[in-house]
Amino acid sequence: MLRNRKSRIKENVKREEKVTANDEKQQADKPTEVPHSISENKKKEPNDKCLTFVVVFAAAVIAIALGLQVYVYSIIQENAKNAAVRQLGQHGLKLFKEYDINKDMQIDPKEFRQLYDFILSEDILKASHEVEEEITKEIFDPSTDEIVQLKADMIPLVLSSMSQTNKNPAFGTPLFHYSKDFSGLVAWKSVKTEQKDLYAKEFKAFLPNNSSQLVGEPYWLIQRPNNPEELTSNRYRYPIPKTKIEKLLHNLLVMFHPRPFVTMRFSPQGAAAVIRAQNQVYLEIVFRFHSEFQLNEPPYLPYWFTPAQFTGRLIIARDGTHVRGFQLYVPNNKKLNVDMEWETNDPNAPENNMEVDIGFLPLMTINQTQPSSPMILNNDDGTSIDRRELIKQGKDIVVEFDEIQWKDDAITTQYAHGQLEKLFFPFKKVDYLPFNEAFKRASVENKLIHQVVLWGALDDQSC
Repeated sequence: MLRNRKSRIKENVKREEKVTANDEKQQADKPTEVPHSISENKKKEPNDKCLTFVVVFAAAVIAIALGLQVYVYSIIQENAKNAAVRQLGQHGLKLFKEYDINKDMQIDPKEFRQLYDFILSEDILKASHEVEEEITKEIFDPSTDEIVQLKADMIPLVLSSMSQTNKNPAFGTPLFHYSKDFSGLVAWKSVKTEQKDLYAKEFKAFLPNNSSQLVGEPYWLIQRPNNPEELTSNRYRYPIPKTKIEKLLHNLLVMFHPRPFVTMRFSPQGAAAVIRAQNQVYLEIVFRFHSEFQLNEPPYLPYWFTPAQFTGRLIIARDGTHVRGFQLYVPNNKKLNVDMEWETNDPNAPENNMEVDIGFLPLMTINQTQPSSPMILNNDDGTSIDRRELIKQGKDIVVEFDEIQWKDDAITTQYAHGQLEKLFFPFKKVDYLPFNEAFKRASVENKLIHQVVLWGALDDQSC
């Protein structure tokens, strides 16, 4: 039995060893298991990288989109600003921005309300009254103050002198059908007011502020700005005259057309004068100024008519109470003497929708018909004559005066014009000579010739 027990024990041990060996073999045959967490991390690494790339790429796209949006918005704003400058001018744009609260380059009804209140405010009305008072504070007596009788005349622009004939040879002929752009130009055939009476004292505005002003020394009537700013072309109404000289020039120019602009949109702006001759009683003054007219009215687009210059002469008593002679005119000694600019809807026009041309104006002038005198003349016997009653009957009394004798320091009219040219255009301080004269001067002074060929002129607006 002991032997049998031992044998059973051995068999059990062998069986256990066999099972153990089989288990070890099975374990060896099985692949090595990796912990679950490590396997998952290895599987997630590529996914995390893809996710990071997507996030970075999306952020870059958003940043680029925002940058493009800002860039495009800045271009739109800049284009809107440039358009606003063309339409309003720098001062107009500044005022516009003050009331454009949300800065979207548009005035909505809520924003306009503030502007509306400002327009109707007492301050601006008071300012307008102050301007009127400054201009009209001098009182005139129609019975004693001398009257200057003026007569205006003009021959309209020669339409065939414009370069429009290059586009259409029929331009300027009676049968040509003009576009709406030219409505104001074609309709302007004669002066608005042929005759007008002004007080002699109003012409005191031409006198120099300095009573000791020298002959031949030019002076400003309307000071030209040091940094002239181009004013907007999109205007129909002229500004209220601010000074006596502006009011006088406006009253003269309105004889030609109902919409004169004493101050031009661009340089040369202003008015100047120079004393040509003098004596104890009188001064002869030569003057020059640059102004323009707006020929169109809404709904037609603006059409600007800018003569080369306005010039003339005035013989006036030193105290401004008497005017012996007055003449204002547009020089017609050049083939072209008017500049024109107009807005158009023509798709072939430049980006600013402005077209330009020049032409010839044969005549535009205002002349004094006789020396100034009061409307009521007193006789030595105490009786008086009311000239107004005679004028109604087509009659008048011509008052005769002695011929004026000037002092020896008088200058020529040509020299006076030259002085005014140099004031407006400093480059005129260098002599510009006609072709033949230039060769003679060059031979005498042994200098080279610099030739300039122009379509128009540099020293007036026929350019």
